[in-house]
Amino acid sequence: MDGPAPPDSSVEPPAASAGQGAPWLESLRRAYGLGDSARAEPLRPDAWSISASDGSRYVMRRFRGRAAADFETGLWAYLRRGCLPPPDLIPTGFGAPYVRQDGECFGLTCEAGGYGFDRGDPRHVEAAAVVLARYHRLALEYAGPLRLACLPYPPAAAGGLRARVASALALIGPHLQTAEYLRLERLLAGIDCELAKCHEVLAEVYARTPRILIHGNFGPEALSFDGSGRAVRLDDFSRASLDVASVDVAGAISRLCVRDGPLDAQAPRRLAGERVRLFLDAYLGERHPGAEAGGTLPAFLAIAWLAEALRGLGAALESRAADPSLLVRAIDDAGQRAAGLKAYLEALDGFNS
Repeated sequence: MDGPAPPDSSVEPPAASAGQGAPWLESLRRAYGLGDSARAEPLRPDAWSISASDGSRYVMRRFRGRAAADFETGLWAYLRRGCLPPPDLIPTGFGAPYVRQDGECFGLTCEAGGYGFDRGDPRHVEAAAVVLARYHRLALEYAGPLRLACLPYPPAAAGGLRARVASALALIGPHLQTAEYLRLERLLAGIDCELAKCHEVLAEVYARTPRILIHGNFGPEALSFDGSGRAVRLDDFSRASLDVASVDVAGAISRLCVRDGPLDAQAPRRLAGERVRLFLDAYLGERHPGAEAGGTLPAFLAIAWLAEALRGLGAALESRAADPSLLVRAIDDAGQRAAGLKAYLEALDGFNS
């Protein structure tokens, strides 16, 4: 494999202007023959829906520099040769895979079509698992350019979260009565204990498991299905990077296998056991060499859960000159959210060994 080639992230995204006035749209009209009345409507910070003059519809994607453009378009071509359905890249009128404009790169793809992910449809859950397993199998043989991890490896993330807990405890001490301090100390100690267990498991997994090119953002937005429930598009490779396959599997479960209903602080998300089992059975049925056993998944899911629980505490620490009561409330909120971890992981009980 070639050495890691991190993307150029020094450029700022263009304004996601709608309509005909996007500053980069005129050159893209010419490069792709979209017509003078082509319009761009923002989909997300790095993608726009394009309506051509003739009524055709496309998606324009922004890559963070030339290295990222070469990486993603090359990965799409590799996956297509392996019979996976990545985005359909449309070359420019000059045969180039993408356009360079003001130091940035833009590629045009066909609109996905089909249907979005429906977590209540078991065909979608199963098809998603199969696609992810096949992607991982192809990733083992991928020999193109690589990209460094977009996020800290989970063992490092666990260590960082433990440091956040320790900082919070040190900062609140001088401002609290003894009883209140001891209450918060016990609460933070419980969170730190969970983080320590995660760190131990994850460090052992990373010591013995080879890295592959994971998808990095496998979830509902990355998938499209036809009327029979077959996956017809795998998309959104913006976070594809070297990591262990279990990061993808845990991320997919947390996004695809939650119970129906509102997702908020008052009604914390819970995994749906039957969906988790359907997903894991389908994934392991397509098992690839080097795949992690289901027993390691609780640690990957737990570290993500705890990171979300401590998000508010991290924000409070960054503004620690503020009223200490804000920090106390953030700790209480983190404790309340972290307390749901055991119930969250109940759906994995059958895969813990």
